Amino acid sequence: MRNGLREIADRELSALRWEARNRNAVLARTKGAVKMKKRMSVGLIVALILALGAVSALAAYALTRSPEAQAMHEARQALRDAYGLSAETLGIFVAEYEETQQGWRVTMRAGDGVDGERAGVYTVEKTQDGLAAAWSHDGLDPALWRGGDLTAPAYGQEQLYRALHEGREEAERLARESAAALPAATPAPGPVNEDASVWMDVREVAPGPDDMSLAEAKERMRAAAREEWSLSEAQAQDIGTAADYDEVGARLVEDNAGRRMWEFALEVDLEGAHVSGGVFVDAQTGEIVRFDYTSLGNG
Repeated sequence: MRNGLREIADRELSALRWEARNRNAVLARTKGAVKMKKRMSVGLIVALILALGAVSALAAYALTRSPEAQAMHEARQALRDAYGLSAETLGIFVAEYEETQQGWRVTMRAGDGVDGERAGVYTVEKTQDGLAAAWSHDGLDPALWRGGDLTAPAYGQEQLYRALHEGREEAERLARESAAALPAATPAPGPVNEDASVWMDVREVAPGPDDMSLAEAKERMRAAAREEWSLSEAQAQDIGTAADYDEVGARLVEDNAGRRMWEFALEVDLEGAHVSGGVFVDAQTGEIVRFDYTSLGNG
């Protein structure tokens, strides 16, 4: 019976992180070390194994995020709920995170390629009272901008979507015209570190024996992508595989504080728009340190 149970456990839990010590612990419970008035049926034992395995799997893939990554995630979800923005149109905006006395604030401004005045500025604040989302065009009559017209004084979801698709050339032209009317900005100095990422100031390092494996880090990256972009499990598992014709570049990096992370450079198609992303997974803890992406391109 014990050999048959071992085969059942191995077969049913093949997709889980089920190690020998987990299997043996369950088998020990059925060996007779604990007195029972009635012998447990094989079906009941298998049900127990599957239940324990489900708990084990959930614990293994439970995501943790750094405070900044968690704030960014919550802020994007708040804007999707409050203003109907989609994951791809949120990629138009560059997010800035700051801590406050009561919590944090995330500010989102449009990147190059979309008129920043029309797109406006979104802010999400977390305080003791919860999350509060706001838009710099909140006081504008919605009748002035609804309908997808890119010459409207404000861009809602319809304009932002159009700016990424059939109206991209028009949106870029309007953005250039708007920028030309503003005082010229002094360009920021480029990064000194040639290994630096477009998302973080890091340098590439060699993997060490205490670092999380690339395979495990990739699973955490995929789980984070699934939550951030509302993907199905199959879509998330395809990221960076032959089934997904796009690319995932991975390397181990270290920031100025000595934190070692797996960096994943993502190139995916999201809701009809091409998205470039950067996901950083702490190589010691598995925490999602940062998850950024853009639908306007990095160049």
